[in-house]
Amino acid sequence: CSGMGSVALQPGYFAPAHDASDVWKCYGVPKRCPGGNPGTCADNRRNTSVACVECEVGSRATSDGPCVECHEGDGLFVAGLMLLVFLALGLSYCAISWEDRAKQKEA
Repeated sequence: CSGMGSVALQPGYFAPAHDASDVWKCYGVPKRCPGGNPGTCADNRRNTSVACVECEVGSRATSDGPCVECHEGDGLFVAGLMLLVFLALGLSYCAISWEDRAKQKEA
């Protein structure tokens, strides 16, 4: 603190620009709050969210602190992964039901 009316936050803490006395600790990923002037968040993080927890629209969180822009392939990867999970569940169901039918025929 360099004097009356001037506030500098430590890394890992956030305060909104309009109220420097409202200080929040950034739990989980402290790097999303780089410290410095009130209202400062890591890149592509919303300084209107509590403790810089939200990313700007069109970006996603990282474990490093800043948010990065989403790419077109991000959604396709998730959709493909979900499709594989459903296929695996369906195949498991079929295998179990075939096994049950075989046991019933033997009995």
